[in-house]
Amino acid sequence: MFLLFSFAFLLGCAKPTTFAQAFPPGHFLLAGGEKGLYVFDNFEKKAPPRLAWEGGAVDYIAFSPKAWYFLGSRGVLYSENLVDFEDRSAGLPRKTLKVFKDGAWSLESSVAALKDIAIDPDAPERVAVCTDTEVWLSENSGKSWASLGSPSAIPGMKALAFGPRDSAGGFSVWVAHALRGVYSFESEAPKNWTLKSAGLPRIFGNNMEEISGFAWMPGKEGKRTFVAGTTFTGGIFAWNPESKAFNEIYSPGGDWGSMESIHPWGEDSGLAIQDDAIVSINLSLQGHSSLVVPLPEAKAFFERVAEVLFREAKDSPRSLAFIPGSGASLAQRKNPVVNLHRWAAPNGRRPDRPLPPDRLSHR
Repeated sequence: MFLLFSFAFLLGCAKPTTFAQAFPPGHFLLAGGEKGLYVFDNFEKKAPPRLAWEGGAVDYIAFSPKAWYFLGSRGVLYSENLVDFEDRSAGLPRKTLKVFKDGAWSLESSVAALKDIAIDPDAPERVAVCTDTEVWLSENSGKSWASLGSPSAIPGMKALAFGPRDSAGGFSVWVAHALRGVYSFESEAPKNWTLKSAGLPRIFGNNMEEISGFAWMPGKEGKRTFVAGTTFTGGIFAWNPESKAFNEIYSPGGDWGSMESIHPWGEDSGLAIQDDAIVSINLSLQGHSSLVVPLPEAKAFFERVAEVLFREAKDSPRSLAFIPGSGASLAQRKNPVVNLHRWAAPNGRRPDRPLPPDRLSHR
């Protein structure tokens, strides 16, 4: 789940059919960089970004109704107002590295790399994160963590979500493994991992297609559709609770493609990154090629953000979040966050120094 939209509740939003509808003026932008977290108070007014937090890379931005979460080189960072930040990584696995610094070798300990974060839409204080080998759960917004184990002994967990439940009550954590498929962990059932890959394609022999991410898409009368995007075939799949299988609702055609960062955006509507373009999704048009429509100005807009961040802060964006709505200040805006991009250096390498925008690439 390298290109992604973070979790959000998007209520009362019209379906975006143009870039202007999706990203109206007067918004805030958050940018996670190599050095820290930046805030653009109003990008269109060309105000320089201000550094809200400094202390490491910010790879992922997530939102709950009560707080913000950031994943990066320091683990899990928590903030209720984007002014005060707390480390919520205590209890998560750590790694120890031997490093050569100032002419001598020493040992440095840091939080193990976190691949994804999920927030329960029915209980926002319930949060899950995963490394490539293990899933961890918190019932108190990250103040403490408990291991849920792993569905596979092979490293490769990628995407995480609170998904459909098999039983009444409780919760269900879903995780996508790069090779083994999709699994769920039911809190009210026998506490083990259950395979949920029915309906998903196979590629590379018996290996399952990689799921890039999950999303709950709000529909009419409070109904929701749980969808998943695929990394290599570019499809969109919806979970059918009756057949307990995924159904393909969109295929781009061709041999290869990607559909990543699927994110809800109003009734039966969403945004995603298809190959190298930001697109809108209309679930009411299932079976039609117009289910996915490009927003051609979006890519240029976020490339401008990258250029400004590099020029003003000598930093490279690793994650960008869009904050719509109105209010006197950023702290007063309780509207959802949309995590629009995650950037990396070419070939997935982390740069030792910021790269200029023309050398950035999506991954």
